[in-house]
Amino acid sequence: MQSLTPVSTEWRNGNLHFLLNDDITSEISVVDANSIVLLHYHDFFEMELVIDGEGYQLFDGEKFPLKKGDVFLCTSMDSHEIWGNLKFRHLQIRESALSKALLLEAYSLQNPVVISLSEAKARRLDILLQLIEEAVRDERSSSLILNDLVDAALRTFFEEAPHSKPNGIYQKVCYYVQQNLSNLGGVSLDSIAAHIGYSKCYTSRLFHEEAKISLQEYLGRTRANLACRYLLQTEWSVSEISNACGYGSLSTFFAMFRRYIGVTPQEYRNQHRNK
Repeated sequence: MQSLTPVSTEWRNGNLHFLLNDDITSEISVVDANSIVLLHYHDFFEMELVIDGEGYQLFDGEKFPLKKGDVFLCTSMDSHEIWGNLKFRHLQIRESALSKALLLEAYSLQNPVVISLSEAKARRLDILLQLIEEAVRDERSSSLILNDLVDAALRTFFEEAPHSKPNGIYQKVCYYVQQNLSNLGGVSLDSIAAHIGYSKCYTSRLFHEEAKISLQEYLGRTRANLACRYLLQTEWSVSEISNACGYGSLSTFFAMFRRYIGVTPQEYRNQHRNK
């Protein structure tokens, strides 16, 4: 991807992280036949607005067409791959730079999702992202102004994105799980219910009503997605990845990974590394 965005990498406990050198950046970037963006993760939120061209992206394993006016948001747990002839205006934000309210809003999204904005909404978001870019480059800019612009840009996206709203359990569960990814083996129905302050039965029922999937299904998908990340970005053995993702045994790991991803862990690693 051709971009001026300050992104670096770092190996941490065998895991490759893509890192922002600044808390917030906004730039123009281009994808074409010479700069395809292969499957990757990063440690920040990334919102991309297509301002020209057409293409596709693989977002958490699902293929989406992209065209002018489309926008999407990747959290730190999402994987994506982009190809085509596309021009983006993107916003990248370190998670620590977001308020808890915005994080909860982001984690309530029914990802993966690509939104097609109206012409007026796309123009509004484009202007906000340009203002953010100018504010980032101007050392005289107030951090309060920059934060307000980022808030407005994200809320423009949130207004159009499908949410799971009624009782807020989905938000709370997602936020708790995302904040405990480094110890996913310790995340269970018991720990989630204790964190939220409801009984296990009540927590499970409310989550299912709001998310339309069971809490166990959500945890299963999250563990499988985390395993994909480790398979792609580390040299850990399958056994080490199984332990890191909280699986009780290798047989359970293989069965659950195939169920959610459709191939074995080693097949997944080979397919994407061969690219």
